[in-house]
Amino acid sequence: MRPYLAVIRDSFHAAFASRILWVALACIYLFLLALAPLGYREVFTTTFRWTDFYDGTRMKAMLARAIDEPGPATAVGQIARALPEELSRNLRSVARGEEVRIHLDVFSEAFNELLDREDWYDEAAWKPLPRLRELRELDALDEAERSDELRRRQARLRIEAALPGVFENRTSRSIAMTYAGFDFPAFFQVDKAQFKLLLNHIALRVIIDWLLGFVMIFLGILVTASIIPDMLQPGSLHLLLSKPVSRSLLLLAKFVGGCAFVFVCASQLIIGIWLISGFRLDIWNARLLWCIPICVFQFAVFYSVSTLSGLRWRSPILAIGITNLFGAACLVIGSAAGISDAFVSDPDRVIGLVADDDQSVIASTRGGRLRWLDTDAGVWVDLFSKEQAGRDRILSPVQLADGRVATGRVRGGRFNPFG
Repeated sequence: MRPYLAVIRDSFHAAFASRILWVALACIYLFLLALAPLGYREVFTTTFRWTDFYDGTRMKAMLARAIDEPGPATAVGQIARALPEELSRNLRSVARGEEVRIHLDVFSEAFNELLDREDWYDEAAWKPLPRLRELRELDALDEAERSDELRRRQARLRIEAALPGVFENRTSRSIAMTYAGFDFPAFFQVDKAQFKLLLNHIALRVIIDWLLGFVMIFLGILVTASIIPDMLQPGSLHLLLSKPVSRSLLLLAKFVGGCAFVFVCASQLIIGIWLISGFRLDIWNARLLWCIPICVFQFAVFYSVSTLSGLRWRSPILAIGITNLFGAACLVIGSAAGISDAFVSDPDRVIGLVADDDQSVIASTRGGRLRWLDTDAGVWVDLFSKEQAGRDRILSPVQLADGRVATGRVRGGRFNPFG
C-alpha cells in the first residue's frame, strides 16, 4: 500500500508544482476576500420605480381628471396639484383630450419627490379612503415616534391609497445590499424569505455553475494534463516500475493524485462561500457542501479523457485540446437537449391530473394547455390551448366536493417567481 500512497503524493506534489495552480489558489482567496464584506439589511419599501405601476393608463386618467377638479379637494386632486409643473401641464393636456405620452419613470420620479414633503396631504381628503392596516398604524403614531424612513413609508402608502388599482403589490420591507458597511444605491423589493430564495436558487447557483462547473474543471485540466505524459518519460517510468507496483494500479494512483488537488481547491472555495453566505447573509445551506464531491466527480470524468489522451499521444497539449473538445461536445449536446425539452417534451408534460364522477380525466400541462382524455379514441383533446410564449396561464384542475372539476385561465398572466 505504501508504494501507491507514495505515487499519489508524487502526483499531488506534481500538481502543486504548477504555477497555474498557485494562480488559481490566489484567485480563490481574492474572490472570497472580495465576497466577505457583502451583507444586507431590511428597510421599508418607500421609493417608487416604474415597475411598481400596474396600470399606467388608469393612473394618468385619474390624475388628469382630478388636477383641476371643482368642489372639495380629493386625495387624487391633492396629489395631482402637487406634481412638478411640466408633468402638470401634460396632465392638463390629457384632460383636454390630447394624446400625450408620459413615461412611467416620470411619474415615479414625481412621486418620489412627494415622499419628502407633506404639503400635499390633507387628513380630511384621505379620511373616506380605504386604508391598509399598516397605514392606519402609522397614522396613529405620534410625530416623535416616526423616523424619516417611516414618514416616507407613510407617504407612499397614502399615495397608493389615493390611486387604487394602479400599483403592483409590493412587500412592506425591502432588502438593501451592503458592502463593508456601505449601502448599494439600489435595493430589492422582496422580503427576507424571498431574498433568501433568490440567493439560493439564482445567485449561488450561478456562482457554483461557473466557478465549479467551468473554471475549476478547466484549470484542473490545465494543471493535471502533464502528470500522465511526464510519468511515461523513460527515466520516470523505469523508476516507478522498479517498485513493487502493478501498471494498472500505478495509473489509478496517478489518477487519484490528480483528483486530490481538485478536491483541495473545491473544498476551500465551497467552504469559504458556505461560511460567507451563512455569517453574512444568514443562509446556512448544507446542500452547498455536496458540491465538493460533485465537482470532484465531474472533474474525474473530464480527467479520464485527459488521461487516455496522455497515454495515447504522451503530449500535455494534445491532452488539453482533446479534453476541451470533449467538453465542447458535451456543452453542445446538453444545450441541444435543453432546447429540445423546452420546445418538444416540456410543454406536453402533465403537471395536474383529476377525474370527475363520470371518470372523465382532465390534465393541465407545463406548456399551459388544458386537455381532456378521449377514452374512445385514446387521445388527448385540447379544451383550450396556449400559444407558444404566450402570457396566458392555465390553473391546474381541482375536483370539487360534488364531483365536478374546476379550473381557470388567467389571461395576460404576469411572471411571478414566488407564486
